[in-house]
Amino acid sequence: MDDKLSRKRRVAKQVAIVRDALRKWDPMGLAPGRMAPADEYDGYAPAIVSLISRGCTVAELSEYLERLRTSDTTVDEPPAAVAERLRAAVSRTDA
Repeated sequence: MDDKLSRKRRVAKQVAIVRDALRKWDPMGLAPGRMAPADEYDGYAPAIVSLISRGCTVAELSEYLERLRTSDTTVDEPPAAVAERLRAAVSRTDA
């Protein structure tokens, strides 16, 4: 039972890390918490954690992140940089 609870806590922490990173990155340029609901990107976080947990490459994650962006966004940070940061952050919680 402790392993299951520990896993749930670890996954919740990973989802929170990704959620916060998405809010900061703001891939669609919506300004969550100011011009859009604060939880605008929260629904993407579990899928991203799942992709990373299954061992996706930075290229695969970057491709997923690219699909989140819209054509009229002015986001400066490339998806590959965000993908690297997300994989590193989530992987640190696996230890």
